[in-house]
Amino acid sequence: MFNIQINHRADLDEIAIKRMKEWGFVWNVKSHVSPFLQLLNISFKQIDITPRNVIESSVFTCPKDCIDGYKQLTNHILMGKNINIYLSSGSIDGGFNDGFLNHFGLYHFHLGTIIQRRGKSKNFIQRTKYIAVAYVTPEAIYMIDIRPHAPDLWIDKSLVEVIHNEWPDLISKYKIQNAITSGKTFSTDELHAIRHHSYNLLISMPDGTLYSPTGAGVSLCGTNSDITLYCLRIHKCIKCYLNLIKSEYYTENKDLTHPIRLKVIAVTPMSLGVIDLKNNQYHLATYNNSDIKTIDVFTYKFNNNLDAFNENKITSHLNSILQRKMLPIDYSS
Repeated sequence: MFNIQINHRADLDEIAIKRMKEWGFVWNVKSHVSPFLQLLNISFKQIDITPRNVIESSVFTCPKDCIDGYKQLTNHILMGKNINIYLSSGSIDGGFNDGFLNHFGLYHFHLGTIIQRRGKSKNFIQRTKYIAVAYVTPEAIYMIDIRPHAPDLWIDKSLVEVIHNEWPDLISKYKIQNAITSGKTFSTDELHAIRHHSYNLLISMPDGTLYSPTGAGVSLCGTNSDITLYCLRIHKCIKCYLNLIKSEYYTENKDLTHPIRLKVIAVTPMSLGVIDLKNNQYHLATYNNSDIKTIDVFTYKFNNNLDAFNENKITSHLNSILQRKMLPIDYSS
């Protein structure tokens, strides 16, 4: 029987903390939510940097005071610049769960024209009283309207109604078939309380159509359901990897130093990078997106010296093999 030692949860948290420090992100050290899940939360809130079209709804209006900021934002969208600077400063806080995004799937953009150099929103665009509300896809940003920045905006389902009326295909996967609404309405205070306690609520339209949360909703810990499931999937993949190497790889390789100490050092959407610290080798475990039990493990030997244990070099090597990002973007797969 092989003595294999690994603390993959601590390893994933170590990776996350290292990345968040490097990228200037914030996380809650006292939270019951792990640093790794908090990093996924930040990643989920970020918008990929790529050119997109801008499509405005029929009810979209831009107040006069916002015209310059809105033009700058749309130009940056069309040019494929980093538009995350227009988001809430909470977008880089792993401990902040964006209920507007999680429940409705909606982003809001501030409409300033200059970068703030101090304060809570340092390095973000200047904060504004009016914000642009939008639904983001890989190809386009659908501008719903520009509204006052106010607490009740985050629970205003009329914004989802605009998508339902004008671009129903965007949220069709959340549509609930053959369902009848009870007709119950909730007060503003009740809606805020539902969000606060991480409950999910169906979204009813005036024509009787029902949607599950069009942002995928939340788990009980408050993070988006998709990234919570993705985090669980990573843990399952590691378990499958361990079962494989116990039953096959380490069974076939007798001349190994024990106890075998494994350390996860890299995570990509389709792979894990793991060091065997005792035997000077690292494993690249790749798995099938539709069947995580289908795993291939490639083993690479390195020399027994300090430089060989440089995790950045090994991580870089794994990424060059895979040519994939370190963190997932599509959490629904």
